[in-house]
Amino acid sequence: MSSKLSKASLGNAKIISQVDKKFILIKTDTALQDTTNPTPRRDDQQILFLIDQHAADERVRVEDLLTDLCTLPSHETLCITASFRHQPAVATALLPKPLCSQIKTQEHSMFTADAQHFANWGVLYDLSPSQAGHTPLKAPLPCTITVKALPPVMAERCKLEPKLLIELLRKEVWKRAED
Repeated sequence: MSSKLSKASLGNAKIISQVDKKFILIKTDTALQDTTNPTPRRDDQQILFLIDQHAADERVRVEDLLTDLCTLPSHETLCITASFRHQPAVATALLPKPLCSQIKTQEHSMFTADAQHFANWGVLYDLSPSQAGHTPLKAPLPCTITVKALPPVMAERCKLEPKLLIELLRKEVWKRAED
């Protein structure tokens, strides 16, 4: 038999005990949906479930992260723009101190092409300068990406680990270039 435990049933469940510091044994006396039998269960049946507490904790964290990441932008967020003038499609936080990193000329072109994609995910940046006018006789000008805004769920971590941010952005821009 295969059954699904709904959030409502879980909310009405009674915790019996923690088992081996890894699982939570619960009892529910509400109706469950049996995925193998279309006949509904009687409401007076009780069923025991063993829940992996670490997996449940991770599930809650991932759901919270996705909710935070997919929050629609507020009016204040829509006022945040970078030099490309793209508006974010999700909630975005302006960084108190923009994060800067040097990038290769080829990456400059890719980040320029993908600015709308990154803005859709709340990553707003400026690029400077372009290498378009560079000639072999002149020393190459360094290209810089200056990240001005990030989704709030990324902002704190990336402020603490700025190298992580440029690694994530580079990985995404190269992945998109290969596709």
